[in-house]
Amino acid sequence: MQSIYIQIQPNLSPNIDMDAVANEFFAIATMSELVDSHSFDSGDDDGAYFNYLFEAKKPLHLWHEIQSRLYENQELAVHMKKSSMAMCSDED
Repeated sequence: MQSIYIQIQPNLSPNIDMDAVANEFFAIATMSELVDSHSFDSGDDDGAYFNYLFEAKKPLHLWHEIQSRLYENQELAVHMKKSSMAMCSDED
């Protein structure tokens, strides 16, 4: 199984709508055909951060959904590109 991890630092794009971002991630998390498990957390370490972690057997399909909903979204794309980083890892 592989993980897709996305961290958002909203201070890097102050006008980002974190409620809209969270709603997209919550919607993705309900897609059982793409997501095996997920966890979300947030904190503050010299600035707020939000972590979204997904486990998937087919991470490429999941990544396409994330891209479509967040990185290609007309309202969110510019902010996601400024304030987020995404990584994929294998459990090996």
